[in-house]
Amino acid sequence: MTKKAQVSTDFLAGIAVFMLTLVLLVSLLPTLFTPMQTRASDLQPVAYRTSSILVEDGGIYNVSGFITSEWHKNLNFSNLTAVSSVLGNVKRVGLASRAPTWSSYEDIIPNNLSWEKIEKLQEWWNNQTNISEEQHIHRKLGLFVEVDGSELEYSFNVSLFEFNGSPILRIGSPLPEGGNINVEKMERLVAIDDPPPNTGTRLGDVRCAKLVVYVW
Repeated sequence: MTKKAQVSTDFLAGIAVFMLTLVLLVSLLPTLFTPMQTRASDLQPVAYRTSSILVEDGGIYNVSGFITSEWHKNLNFSNLTAVSSVLGNVKRVGLASRAPTWSSYEDIIPNNLSWEKIEKLQEWWNNQTNISEEQHIHRKLGLFVEVDGSELEYSFNVSLFEFNGSPILRIGSPLPEGGNINVEKMERLVAIDDPPPNTGTRLGDVRCAKLVVYVW
């Protein structure tokens, strides 16, 4: 009578197949989720960058090398034919107001939004369907980029709210409802320079509101 242990050939074959399947599954998992992880992981810096451009930047208006932050003063949407040629000079949209001329002509005041720029941005959005796609706001906010030769366009929603929730500015697409869509949110407390009466909440000597940026 033999005392050696015996292992079934079928058992060994089953274990080998199981281990091979497990190794293949583990090696494939990262590649299955990489596209979704890449898009989701870069939403946070994109939302932060967009909010920073709006709040900390006055924008760029470039005519033959002469650069100013007063992009809003050249846009008259009552004449869409004329404004289309001017929009090409707007290189970046920012809402920060300009510092007093005695300080430095082109310095801006971060977190202090120009009411005139707020109004003009809303007017621009209201007329987007009547201008060429190259002049749409998302391109001026850096939400349309090319990655390795392919175009990537982020959807966005930008709102400026009173503290009680009443909207002051609202541009962008409606927020997605349901589905497996990653949405990044960024909030900023801002002051408004020279707003209409009763606009914003008074904190000290300034009128304030809440800027909310969504990107997906």
